[in-house]
Amino acid sequence: MNQPDAIREESSAPRSERVLALQGAFSGDDPMPRLPRAALLIAALLFAFPLFAISLKHWVSTIYALVGFISLVAIVATRSDARPLQAQEKLFLGIIVFYVVVTLIANTLSGWTKASIGWYEADIRFMFAIPIFLFLRRYPSIALYLLRVAPVAGMLAGAYVIYEFQMHHARVEGPYGPIFAGNIAALLAVISLAALRYDTYPPRVKLFVHFFGIALALAAAMLSGTRSAWLAVLVAMPVVLYFLVEGRNALRFRRYLVSAIVVIVIGTIITTVEFAPRLIQHRSAIAIQETESYLLAQTDAERAEAANSSVGIRFEQ
Repeated sequence: MNQPDAIREESSAPRSERVLALQGAFSGDDPMPRLPRAALLIAALLFAFPLFAISLKHWVSTIYALVGFISLVAIVATRSDARPLQAQEKLFLGIIVFYVVVTLIANTLSGWTKASIGWYEADIRFMFAIPIFLFLRRYPSIALYLLRVAPVAGMLAGAYVIYEFQMHHARVEGPYGPIFAGNIAALLAVISLAALRYDTYPPRVKLFVHFFGIALALAAAMLSGTRSAWLAVLVAMPVVLYFLVEGRNALRFRRYLVSAIVVIVIGTIITTVEFAPRLIQHRSAIAIQETESYLLAQTDAERAEAANSSVGIRFEQ
């Protein structure tokens, strides 16, 4: 098995053989070189990265920074083992650099403020994605830790948000605010769906783990009241599902899989709306009202007021 986490159909090989093949990435028998000791630490960090992202303050930024630094050291230490980048990989890395540069130019032209400086410090962290990506493409087995933990993190996120909402009957703030909580939960739902293409868990429990991860993470995104997370799920879920079943190595049980996923997503949305109808209705009504106010503003005063709303700020950006 040359690529331990390659996208493929459900393997008919015994579980023990697949485990041995995966472990080969950590030994000298694998075509890849023996992993540096930093790989063991980075695997643990990647495993821990999403678990408490919504509920613990500084967990995300601290773990992400450590992963970035360790990845940078690891790829420098093993730079002779690097494979040439593919065109789409260069495009992906180029988009990251382009985003940071464009944000720098935009802030410079519009005038730096305390807020723009603070946000740009966060934008610069996107650059850590480059060494992390290069590390994972060099040692793809490490990525399986992240793929395995995504649905587990989705379940924890859903349980946390549902509990907090039940206790306070309001949007869950979390350590970073409801927008962060909703967006991370939406991301976990999408990753839990996409990771179905990988051999993350034994077949007997794989669908159970991933389906619960999708459902509870989606419920957390809905209960956060974060409308950007709602839109992200609305766009990303169908796209990921398309690639899941129409790809070169589409799963053999795709009809059953698609039906189950559609039922889970629609059922979760309906259940969440029934669970928190006032929150969903209130957040939706505000979005419609603020959009109308911004688009239909006629005077300078109306436009200035509409531009300061949550929707107006995004239109202005």
